[in-house]
Amino acid sequence: MSSKSTFRIAAMMIIVIMAFTTANAQMTSKQSEKNQDRWDIMQSQYNLTDDRADFDRLSKLVKRWNKARKFESDRTVNKIEKRINREIKNDIAESRRQIKQFAREVERSQDELRFNNNGRFFGHKATYNPKSKGYRSSVVKFKKSHNDELRDLEDDIRDLKKARRILAKKQDISQSIKKIQRKDFVSHKKAKKIEKRQLSLMKNYLALEKKEIKLALGELREDRHEYCEDFGRSKR
Repeated sequence: MSSKSTFRIAAMMIIVIMAFTTANAQMTSKQSEKNQDRWDIMQSQYNLTDDRADFDRLSKLVKRWNKARKFESDRTVNKIEKRINREIKNDIAESRRQIKQFAREVERSQDELRFNNNGRFFGHKATYNPKSKGYRSSVVKFKKSHNDELRDLEDDIRDLKKARRILAKKQDISQSIKKIQRKDFVSHKKAKKIEKRQLSLMKNYLALEKKEIKLALGELREDRHEYCEDFGRSKR
């Protein structure tokens, strides 16, 4: 076999190996993206379930407290108040965790947008040439993908801002509840007035939890929609 033939065979083998490696990398990247989308859906479903459970527990405690302050001893009322404080403390910690998750999603959306802008759909050299057959199709795909990624990023930033506003209000209400719970050595009339203020604050806190549930539900829908866009059907 001549050196030229050997060189041609070697060159062809290199091309085949490079093509296989590129295709394999693309498949691995696509599978990784699919796994990430599925994980996002599972995480959003968990957050929604957890937020609903938190709301139900706190709502029941507030109802118990409201009934106890009218018909039971101060000792019983104080015990329920301590449970409410623990529940609120745990809920705020969970809200902080979810905000970190929202922040990570913003960072990932920014990375995906940068990746797309670097020419995600220009995988073939021919598509760089405006006169080539695949150019127009690639441009259309690129623009659509860019718009999708940009919308996802805007949605993630919006959700992060909402979550932060809700957390800030929760923390303010939590501090107010703790302050007015110190009602020892006050008149009966004054104590009743304080309890009404407590009830109003607790209801405001529950209203914020409802907003958080709505936000979690919206996040789950967005994740399912994104999965549908990427892979043609929603993940149930």
